Amino acid sequence: MELTREGAYVSINMPELKIEEVKQYFIDDILLIEGKTKTKMNKVHHYITGICMPESILKDRNMIKTEMQVGVYKATLPYVTAEIKIN
Repeated sequence: MELTREGAYVSINMPELKIEEVKQYFIDDILLIEGKTKTKMNKVHHYITGICMPESILKDRNMIKTEMQVGVYKATLPYVTAEIKIN
């Protein structure tokens, strides 16, 4: 995981998987990334990791941007933006 000005950037090497085979979800402050596939020879490739996210990261699942490049799954999670109301 890498923290940038935009948010948190997470990557995991999953060489045999397609992006459709990878799920990400939260349990409390832990982002879980899991992928599983079966090859033509019935060999199962299963990857799972959990990463504790900082409190300032937005944990709304539909805000996570994902991509797969050359077997590396990448997810970007934005920071929470807080509005300050001044009277």
